[in-house]
Amino acid sequence: MEIKFEQMEEIHAEGETREVVFAGSSMMNNAANPNQFTELTGITSFNSAFLAANPFVTERWVIEEVVPRLRPKAVVYDVTSLGLNGAVPDSNSFPNYNKSWQMRRGWLADLERWAADHSDLVYFRPVLQNPAEYGDIVRGLKGEDTTSADDLFARNRRYGDNGAKNLIVEQLTQDNNQWLAQTAFKAWDIDNAESRAGLDALARQVDELEAMGIDVFFVEMPVQQGFIELHPRGIVDYDEAMAVFEDFAADHGVTWIDLPSDYSSPELFHDLNHLAQPGADQFTHDLAGYFETHGV
Repeated sequence: MEIKFEQMEEIHAEGETREVVFAGSSMMNNAANPNQFTELTGITSFNSAFLAANPFVTERWVIEEVVPRLRPKAVVYDVTSLGLNGAVPDSNSFPNYNKSWQMRRGWLADLERWAADHSDLVYFRPVLQNPAEYGDIVRGLKGEDTTSADDLFARNRRYGDNGAKNLIVEQLTQDNNQWLAQTAFKAWDIDNAESRAGLDALARQVDELEAMGIDVFFVEMPVQQGFIELHPRGIVDYDEAMAVFEDFAADHGVTWIDLPSDYSSPELFHDLNHLAQPGADQFTHDLAGYFETHGV
């Protein structure tokens, strides 16, 4: 998020905008390649999605940080059944977001951000607090290595321009599959206070975006059959979750994007619900085709 924040700051400082913003969780972060999308359509874009995002976090992130800097005409959110499972233990993404030094509110937080603007020591404190970085930093200070702290941030997070994730360096892993089986679907409940509060947070940001004249789109993210089968009742639970989002879209004037391609091949995925490079290429082509046909 720090990398994407700095990229948006630079775009804003140069007086530029991005017409389409992709938003949501790691599934959208992996799937939409903004540079490829722009090459295919001529429509400028940015991928603002990030790991462990939920409606509580995106409400602040999209409304407070993304939109004021990029001034998009459209925001495309990912839709996944996991977004409704209020039984999943809190990932702490929302509390962590609110207490992070860039996003905290109040005069003390303002003072810290002012200090970061005037002191590299304060600004790069997250790097200095990580002993794993010390070797590269010392070599850089001695002139033995040209790797800067900015380069380290970018390398560690593996992001390119416009929030594009570099999937080529990603390794296929089963860790996420194990987490899905052992945690995400160990309990399943889309009708509780937590899931309803998440929908309320999503409704607030969608309504605010539309009030600003920004069109909102939902796209059901491709997943493998194994992901659907992990739901307690399989396709029944999955379809029930999608029906909730479809009803939400209809009630809030959100446009639903149907992907025309077949995503059944496992070769398109890193794991059960994250696209690999071939899948991301296909997904981005599908979105580009939609916007080429319908405009922004």
